[in-house]
Amino acid sequence: MATAVQRAHTSALVGTWVFVLSDAVGFVALLSTMAALRSDSAAFASASPSVAMGLIATGLLVCISISLAVGGRTAKAVWPWLGIGIVASVGFCGLQYWEYKDMLGASFVLTSPAQESFVVVTAYHLFHVAVGALALLWALSRQLLTGAKPPVGPLSIYWHFVDALWLFIFGFFYLL
Repeated sequence: MATAVQRAHTSALVGTWVFVLSDAVGFVALLSTMAALRSDSAAFASASPSVAMGLIATGLLVCISISLAVGGRTAKAVWPWLGIGIVASVGFCGLQYWEYKDMLGASFVLTSPAQESFVVVTAYHLFHVAVGALALLWALSRQLLTGAKPPVGPLSIYWHFVDALWLFIFGFFYLL
């Protein structure tokens, strides 16, 4: 018979999967719209972001997923791995801000459909990274205050989803 903790963990996993799958619909809609706008290749050529920045951002997101994968396999002390994830997610947010500032200038005025689509899609993703950072912060505080191992499984699913989305975003905006 399953304990209350096992049932809560299973419910958290199911809830995370339902959220991830339903949220994927929003990203598909945004990326589909961006693909339709991309038919005007001249406008998109003028607003291509730095591939080097995109690779650094990709590395930060992969670092988060790896830290959660390793942290999920540890017996008790997950907090160092959660800390790495928090630092990497804050680094990603800062890098994204820097990229917006570099692309749009100090006024942050969008001047083309390419810039608009880049900012909308990446800002939607950035929101997910920020929420994930808050979830990691909550898990870290739970670990440090109570000593209980936080639910790393649902956090890992969420971050793998955010990473997979970034790979699509990176491919569409940085490589094409």
